[in-house]
Amino acid sequence: PTQVLTVRRHAPTPHIVEAKPSSVMVSQSSFTELQTSVASGLTAALPVPKRDALDPTDPEENEAGSRIENGLMAGYGQLFGYPNNVWPKLSDAGPVDGQAVWKTILDRHKFYLRRQPGESDEHLLNRVRVERRDAFPFISEHVDTTAYYPKARNARGRVVECFEVTERELGDVYEQFNTQVDLGWLNVSGHFGDTCHFTERWTEESFSYLVNDEIILSKRHPYKRVPYFDPEFSTTSMKDPRYQTTGLADNLVGLQNILESIELMDQAIEFWAAYPMFTLVQVGDEYMPIKGDMTFEAVPFGTVKAPPGYKWVPVQMPTLGDGLIHHRDFIMGLADDERLASILLGRIDHAQSGPTTSTQLDTAKARFAVWGKNMGGALNDHAAFMLYCVEKILRATVPTAYQVVEDENKQKHGQWSELRPKDIAGYYTVTHQIEPTTQLERNIRTQQASNLQAAGMVSKRYALEEAGIHNPDAMLREVDTED
Repeated sequence: PTQVLTVRRHAPTPHIVEAKPSSVMVSQSSFTELQTSVASGLTAALPVPKRDALDPTDPEENEAGSRIENGLMAGYGQLFGYPNNVWPKLSDAGPVDGQAVWKTILDRHKFYLRRQPGESDEHLLNRVRVERRDAFPFISEHVDTTAYYPKARNARGRVVECFEVTERELGDVYEQFNTQVDLGWLNVSGHFGDTCHFTERWTEESFSYLVNDEIILSKRHPYKRVPYFDPEFSTTSMKDPRYQTTGLADNLVGLQNILESIELMDQAIEFWAAYPMFTLVQVGDEYMPIKGDMTFEAVPFGTVKAPPGYKWVPVQMPTLGDGLIHHRDFIMGLADDERLASILLGRIDHAQSGPTTSTQLDTAKARFAVWGKNMGGALNDHAAFMLYCVEKILRATVPTAYQVVEDENKQKHGQWSELRPKDIAGYYTVTHQIEPTTQLERNIRTQQASNLQAAGMVSKRYALEEAGIHNPDAMLREVDTED
């Protein structure tokens, strides 16, 4: 059987009771390039946040910006990394589905710790710090594009109401919500494995959970926005929501059925050529007419003797035909125009120069330019949302990761990367840089930044950031200490 890869189109915005759009099956043997589109469109490395200081000459403001950058970067490791692997799923969904969607909400963020008998203040505060460090307050999950229905947007284009419709087992829903609401009406007993339509409805003020269109839980939330982020792969000007974005496979699926039909014919011909059927053919003029049924004795790994005056002759299958072969080549030519460039698949002519390879790579990746901009904008919006939650909702320092750093005396010690409300101070603007896919791109970017810095056109801090140093201020301090 042919192995398949599911390619999903961007879903329209129907009423929640309408059926979800059907999937399109793309043959893995025909379009293997779709599997490698992830590495070509976005690198596997997490995005790098950058927070420009309002006053670049203020050392304290630069330090606060570096702490926020480190805190966000460490937080992304928990949000988008293992075990949920949100970032790889987003990298795959964008090129293939035409859109990537994820949701970020606050997990448990209130702690009630009682002082133990005879416990000192220092020990209690230490337990509070440990509890906070073990419970990262944010949680992110990838949302299937076909399950996401943005219902309404405001004048700025931000979603103000959306639905997420999925199929879930009744037993899972019952175990998750039975302690919060009465779900006896679901009649889970005896139907634990049955499925139901589970819907999440989010607005700027509240959220609701529905089972088979019946509300089971509805609450207000403090986010003042819908916590979904939905960058499009290739934005179009079409007014129909179904065609406002296109994926890499959209132009290929129309050619798939034709190619699969021709491929099936070719496979059938090759199969019957390798395992042909046989027929009896008369030999000469002296043969006995076959009357009625004739019984042949077949012995495993043996031969079947033909009756006197006959011989076994394999049935010759017709060839595919020059016209059909020409049609197949024509369709494959159209598909080649829509596929990824060979350089994005790792097929590089090693005889060509580095600048030529770099030019080809930049030209090939231009196909992902809109996707990179849209994903960067969504990440900027996401970072602003996280900073807002830290400053206005949590109102407390959020530890993100434990790191080993060196002080001015070259002594190593542990230090937590943190998001602090006093560092944020109402300034939520953060930009993101998508890491280069190949080492060649990294080298070119680093060399360009180094040349600009040597010419006095950019700062050392900017050059270090372009070189991939996520904490340029700490690196500059280390360099000064060595000098």
